[in-house]
Amino acid sequence: MAKKSFVFYENWGILLSNLNDADAGILIKAICAYQHGECVEIENETLNAIFQSWIPRMDEDAQAYDDVREKRRAAAFQKYNKEKEDANKSMQMDANANKSMQMDANASKCMQMDANASKCMQMDYVTDTVTDTVTVTDNASALDISGARDVQNPEQTVIDAYNETCKDFPKAQNNERISGLIRERLAFQNMEMVLQAFKKVAASDFLARSRFCDLEWILRIDNFKKILEGRYDNGERASPRPRRVQNFDNTDVDYDALAAGKVAERLRHG
Repeated sequence: MAKKSFVFYENWGILLSNLNDADAGILIKAICAYQHGECVEIENETLNAIFQSWIPRMDEDAQAYDDVREKRRAAAFQKYNKEKEDANKSMQMDANANKSMQMDANASKCMQMDANASKCMQMDYVTDTVTDTVTVTDNASALDISGARDVQNPEQTVIDAYNETCKDFPKAQNNERISGLIRERLAFQNMEMVLQAFKKVAASDFLARSRFCDLEWILRIDNFKKILEGRYDNGERASPRPRRVQNFDNTDVDYDALAAGKVAERLRHG
């Protein structure tokens, strides 16, 4: 590819200024034609000699121009490769970062699973702490623990077992709240523990005198734990002391009834 420009040296201009316009024009046209890659011949020997003396300089300039262009092309290619390499490295780093984030997310998920497992272990402490001390001694029945694991409707089985075992306590009916508590207990304790808790409740004088003990209260985890640990067994909890009213003998007082009577009296008298 021919150059689109060329160097015109000062001494060439001095030489051309000493020629007439026709000869100067011939040399200028010859220079332009040669720069465009044409084969130039000048009939005038003097002008041809001058032109031939300029050709090496023009060739050197053309070669220097090609060298510079090649260096620039190589530099541009090298820059392009460097930018491409940097882009690939950046993409690889992004991929590694995404992979690292995914690993962190998986690790976080594992930590959460470990936390949940720890919570489950903590909630399962009833079985761990009372299995060695709780034994089943009651006579077998249709709801005996020997077949409790294989029942098809464990929620109703638990309710029926409570109603059959805890006959002196409020009867239980299946509802959403009771079902949720039963599922929670059976998720972390086995059916044997649930049935054993009912038997301990039925044998507890303290719970029999209480106004709060029903199936929902029994199935709450804190109460369930205390029952199986024997906190409400006879002899484990002191019986409430009788209260004195004025100068009368000690007697058990139904304070709820007294409060209800006072309220009714106030309503009657405005």
